[in-house]
Amino acid sequence: MQPKQLEVQTKQVEVFRGTHKEIGLAIGRKYALRDKKFGGIDKDPETLDTLKSKRTLKSQFKLYENHYPKFLDYVKGIAEGGLYDEENVFWELACKNNAILPQKTKHTADEKGCTIFHCNGLVGRNHDNNLVKVKKKWVPMAEKAFGIFKFNHTEPGFIDYFAIGDRGFRENEKAKGGIEYMNYFPDDAINKSGLFIGPTFAYHGNNHIRDDEGKPRLDDPKLRWDRGIKPAIMIQLIAETCKTVKDAIEKFKEIRIMNPKNFVIADRSGNAVVVEHTGRYRYRLVEPTDGILLKTNHFLHKDLKEEDTWKVEKDYHTTELRYDEVMGKLFGIKDTLGFEDVEKIMCDKTSKTCQNDKKGKVKTTWSLTLDMNRGVYELRYDLFGEKMKRMQLEFD
Repeated sequence: MQPKQLEVQTKQVEVFRGTHKEIGLAIGRKYALRDKKFGGIDKDPETLDTLKSKRTLKSQFKLYENHYPKFLDYVKGIAEGGLYDEENVFWELACKNNAILPQKTKHTADEKGCTIFHCNGLVGRNHDNNLVKVKKKWVPMAEKAFGIFKFNHTEPGFIDYFAIGDRGFRENEKAKGGIEYMNYFPDDAINKSGLFIGPTFAYHGNNHIRDDEGKPRLDDPKLRWDRGIKPAIMIQLIAETCKTVKDAIEKFKEIRIMNPKNFVIADRSGNAVVVEHTGRYRYRLVEPTDGILLKTNHFLHKDLKEEDTWKVEKDYHTTELRYDEVMGKLFGIKDTLGFEDVEKIMCDKTSKTCQNDKKGKVKTTWSLTLDMNRGVYELRYDLFGEKMKRMQLEFD
């Protein structure tokens, strides 16, 4: 199938330059324009002021202090820039919605699809996000909200990077464009040293906790999320400190992760790996097979397959269909795969991989084609519009 006609686009890239605190100051000012309470909470007595929450704050703060102290400078900058309470900002960015209050909290994150592969020095990546109902119509809020931003660091030892994110959109029909509170967390990141990291959603449950029918107990507190660094913040940390796949793996060895997530990492030397993470300190690495590294949502490592809960939670999920579809297309051309071939595979709107699924309430928001060897990075979006749009991500 021939690719759609592409419209060359210059979607605005928000560029932030400075120290972590200076970048935080600029972002805090932007937040203040649309969110006076920073996330809609202001010392909520049922969350931030409870004894358990204060213990959580202390535990989380120590974790960041040990492993990512510059993030605390970033938080301080946001608080000062937006005239927010600093503790409140840290709660919102590093603690909130992570299910660290086990007696109350359950999995609440939006389920995403996503497909990522690495083959012949090329990365193909589709980001799939939830559709939400607005005025009786299914609308891809992330399609409206997603943005591209770039951090140019002036502190020694930190790497400039591009990030693409769905911006933490929240539906609000009264807000401009129907969206409020857009954040600057990365979904995908590409740094100046030629490292890419991107996530896919993971479904995980402890396989030894089951109900009478033998199905995983999804309501058991042991299956809920835990203290740790948020996956999006882990992506930010890796993007600004790691040059190679090996560097990134070392970070996963050291740092506790809050909740299950799959991470695909590739560098300009041709190395690539999938980190299948169950949360906390537990993860498994998946290496390329016959030159192909492919990840959708289900676990591939033998140690984790029995703990996968996607069939229980989302029996209509397309993770296996997408995996088989892309693997079938790649296998015959893996040695000759070119830049244009990636688009044909990932942006074919008749496929399962480029999604517009109202039953599953999922739509592909953007697609990346990355030539890791040459440092050529292209973003495509508005995949189901009259003309698919594209832009190059270029470092200075």
